Parts: sequence; structure tokens; C-alpha cells
Amino acid sequence: KNLKVGVNVQYFENKTYDEQVLLSNSADVTIAPHGAGETNIVFAKQDALFVEVHVFGHATTFFSLFARDLGKSYMFTIAKPERKVVRSCLQNNNMSPQKQAEP
Repeated sequence: KNLKVGVNVQYFENKTYDEQVLLSNSADVTIAPHGAGETNIVFAKQDALFVEVHVFGHATTFFSLFARDLGKSYMFTIAKPERKVVRSCLQNNNMSPQKQAEP
């Protein structure tokens, strides 16, 4: 069967508090990178799913425990970043990647 899914990409950086609450509460599924913005899970509908994306091999249990304590559905995935993206990230943050020997 064909399944139609609506996707609405939102960036919260320039949203007001009220806009963030409304958006968080209207989503059936939220997919977000690990970070402070995930605290908006407190405004999510009780039956919504929250998916946390960990990057750079960095994974913590903080938001999984937070979601559990709130009674929210939670899962995570670990993204494998491309070297080009990592290098660009480091350069944009004035960091130099250390040269490592290839395996």
C-alpha cells in the first residue's frame, strides 16, 4: 500500500518560546540532533515519538532518561558523518583536525 507522510522541517533558532511550544506539541514524530533543543520534548504530545540523532560517535543517555521520566516514546540513532563534513565543522570552529594514519 502507498503511505503518504507529511514532513515539516522546522528550525527553532529564530522561533519564539510560544512558537516552539506549539510546534513541539503538534508533531507526531520529532527527529532532532543531540543538544539543548531536545528539552522541547516536555511539550510533545504524550503519544508522539521522539528520535534523537547522535553524531560523531558521541552518544549519551541523558535524553533517553528524560523521555522515560516524562513517559514519552523515545529512540535514537547514531549518524555516521562524512569526513568532509567533519573537516568543515572543525575548520568553521577554528579547530585543526589532527592527521591520523590510515588503517
